[in-house]
Amino acid sequence: MPDLDSTANRRFRSAWTAGTDPSPAATRTPPTPVAARVEATSAPLPLLLVEPARWRVALAGALVAVAVLWVGWQAGRTFLADVGSARARSAVQQWAAHTLAPDAQAMANAQTDLEDALRWTPDNPALHEQLGDLFTAQAQASFTQQQPDAAQRVPALLQQARAAYLQAAALRPAWPIVWSSLATVYYGLGDRPAYLAAWQQALRLGPNEPGVQSALLDLTLLDWAQATPAQQAWAVQLFEKGDAGRRAAINRRARVFGLEFADE
Repeated sequence: MPDLDSTANRRFRSAWTAGTDPSPAATRTPPTPVAARVEATSAPLPLLLVEPARWRVALAGALVAVAVLWVGWQAGRTFLADVGSARARSAVQQWAAHTLAPDAQAMANAQTDLEDALRWTPDNPALHEQLGDLFTAQAQASFTQQQPDAAQRVPALLQQARAAYLQAAALRPAWPIVWSSLATVYYGLGDRPAYLAAWQQALRLGPNEPGVQSALLDLTLLDWAQATPAQQAWAVQLFEKGDAGRRAAINRRARVFGLEFADE
């Protein structure tokens, strides 16, 4: 008869060794619960750790897009300002050169166009300068046409011209023609210290600029009796250094003011 205890023991030991770790309990590591394993592996890693380059690419793309939009916006503003003020700028140049007869309505339209253009590009020094030229031309027209309100209108227009020229000079301080224009406006306003300072600044920045020379010479000839010795010496030197054609042109201008330079 078989030994039941021995058979049962063998079956128990076989089942134990087939399904469990035979090492001592003290050295075995308890298995990780299934729920814990799922929870540990289901939490995603942060984006910066998983794909560290993706956010840099996205940021660079966004910056490029913003830069393109900004450049496009600036270019569009400049284009609109140039197109909108083209007719006004052409007219102002002709009025300043006395090649176009001043017209009140045309001047008013030109002022509107220039001011609209400045709303698009408020930091454009050329537009501020041209607005100053327009106000100066309006003041000259009001004076020469002897308009009924010229006594009040001329100083007001010259003050507007001064403000426009000062804004242009602040944006582009090394541009000499703006300073010669300021000298003209200050002379018209009777601000002699400011006139002399602007006159000297224009000469310092643009001693060989034809436009500057012409403006400063006109002011010196107009103001000859009160001109400083330095101004008179500069005008004489300008005449003496010129060729025959240049001297003749200067004397034609001087005769308008009752003056004449003598050839030696």
